[in-house]
Amino acid sequence: MIKQKGGFFMQPVHPVFTKLNKQLCCLLEKHAYKPSTIRTYERNLQLIEDYLLQRETDYCPDIGNDFSLEYVSLNAAVQSRCTSMKRTIRRLNDCYYGKGIVLMPQREREFLPNDFEMALSQYSIRCAENGNAPSTIKKKMYALQCFFQNLVSMGCESVSGLNRTFVSRACLMASDQNHWLTIKGLLSFLSEHGETDRDYSCIVPSRRRSFHLPSTYSREEILKTRQAIDTSSPKGKRDLCMFLMASWLGMRSIDIARITFESLDFQKDSIHFVQQKTQEPISLPMPEELRTAILDYMNSGRPESGEPFLFLRSLAPYSPLDPSAVSISVGKYLKKAGINTAGRKHGAHSLRSSLATSLINNGMTYEETRRVLGHTQANAVRHYAVLDVERLRQCACAVPEPAGFFKDFLEGKVVL
Repeated sequence: MIKQKGGFFMQPVHPVFTKLNKQLCCLLEKHAYKPSTIRTYERNLQLIEDYLLQRETDYCPDIGNDFSLEYVSLNAAVQSRCTSMKRTIRRLNDCYYGKGIVLMPQREREFLPNDFEMALSQYSIRCAENGNAPSTIKKKMYALQCFFQNLVSMGCESVSGLNRTFVSRACLMASDQNHWLTIKGLLSFLSEHGETDRDYSCIVPSRRRSFHLPSTYSREEILKTRQAIDTSSPKGKRDLCMFLMASWLGMRSIDIARITFESLDFQKDSIHFVQQKTQEPISLPMPEELRTAILDYMNSGRPESGEPFLFLRSLAPYSPLDPSAVSISVGKYLKKAGINTAGRKHGAHSLRSSLATSLINNGMTYEETRRVLGHTQANAVRHYAVLDVERLRQCACAVPEPAGFFKDFLEGKVVL
């Protein structure tokens, strides 16, 4: 703050920090942080200001990080204080760089040689033209960035410099074998456009996917988990809505997180939205309990916000919920309910699998189940056939009557 002395106003000792301090406090108020939280920030900011006064310097991120290290070393026994101070420094640095409030700072990507960057850009356009969802393209670009970084580490910095040795070694260096299919697609694309001297996609290893049963939970387990959700708090009201959407309607976590008020039709008790994965519209019924839960959350649980999305963070800043939070919430309540999740996935998709399996076991056809889940491909639900108990019984062969040596053994006539 500007101090007054002898009737004259003095300029701030550290104008940069003074500006950042004011800016951060305004942002905290704008994003509806609790008064107690703002007071914690103010205490931390005062400590930072004292540090600057002692060193007769102004603020910059390097100074802030130096203070953070010193503070943590002196207060290592109190983890909460260290976490709070590091968060304050991070917020202050974000303001310094003009980023505002950043919830989850992303690690900056290493830029690749221009030739590789161009290949990434062109292939991302091809993926979009093929109908890949933005989330799918993002995953593919990450896999290819890792592939190109491996190539750079071996001395290959251009598409024209690719050869069998570079490609095979870079593939074997991949931390995730699921990346191989994406790499194969890129190399085929580059060959198709004459960017490489041959098609190197044929030397990319193929990963044989191991067979596994879909992760499902019984009706009793789902009901027990639903009962574990405490709806006396705003967070519990929100989590109940999300749990019902996942377990009763089989909605994907990304669709739950992106539901808007326009998607809700309370007159027809239905939910309409465009699926993020397939970009196909779908209309689902809104059961009475879900309808009641949504209205309860809207009226007495949802923070005041101009956001069009229904579900918001339970703590300030009240921004739209991340899809991963939906799955984390499901896993938390399965654990709280005492459900044994060993060997089973425990996110929102496991509830979607449970619904599909339940529908099929109750006699619904695969085509009807596909439409309920919003799949676009005809065979998308075929893998649930392994859990279709009644239909599998119809396919089972009758056990033959024992005969010969085996019959004598069963009757005790032969002793091994």
